[in-house]
Amino acid sequence: MAGTSSGSGGDATAGTGGSGGSDGGSSGAAGAGMGGGAGAALGGMAGDVTSGGMAGTSGTAGMGGMAGSGPVTCESLAPGSKAHAGHCYLLVTNGANWGNAKKSCSDKGGHLVTISSEEPLMQSDFDAENDFVFKELGGSKDTWIGLSDGHTDKESATDGEFKWVNDEALTLENWNDNEPNHYMKDCMDGSDCWEHCVFMMTDPAGVWNDELCEISKQYVCEWDMGG
Repeated sequence: MAGTSSGSGGDATAGTGGSGGSDGGSSGAAGAGMGGGAGAALGGMAGDVTSGGMAGTSGTAGMGGMAGSGPVTCESLAPGSKAHAGHCYLLVTNGANWGNAKKSCSDKGGHLVTISSEEPLMQSDFDAENDFVFKELGGSKDTWIGLSDGHTDKESATDGEFKWVNDEALTLENWNDNEPNHYMKDCMDGSDCWEHCVFMMTDPAGVWNDELCEISKQYVCEWDMGG
């Protein structure tokens, strides 16, 4: 007859199913991923049977939650975002300074957009992504991208290495002529400031320029997975 106890469910990564009852009961239910998140949670291992029970079957869970919830898409990840080459991109038209734009994207679970920061880097992939961000998203206005040299506006340093917000090195680039130049100009408080953050220009189309990080611009967030 049925066993008197059943095993506990597994955890979201590979939970172990419960063991069966002592009198030939069936195995415990396999664990299924309960939490959100982008990755698929694997079901638990089949439960052990100690005395004549039938082997349990392993369970599976859908992407990022309960079984049957379906795959992650750009729309489910960030409503209004657009897909390109396995990534999701969202234009945020509410202006923000570079630091706040970076934080906003991070708070959404993504990052301020980077251009072809994956290996191996191919010029054609780089050009295609840069064109997509400009033509499909930010082309109507100057748009922050996730590139800076790590200095603040009030620092006159010109020797900072420009890096993407995900710490990838700047290998391929699309600077406007004579940029970056760390140009000195007045901050909003009237003090001397220097350009250390990077935006995508509307003219010339889609090329990059450095700017004071405190300036407010629209920006694009990116997620590194999606449909």
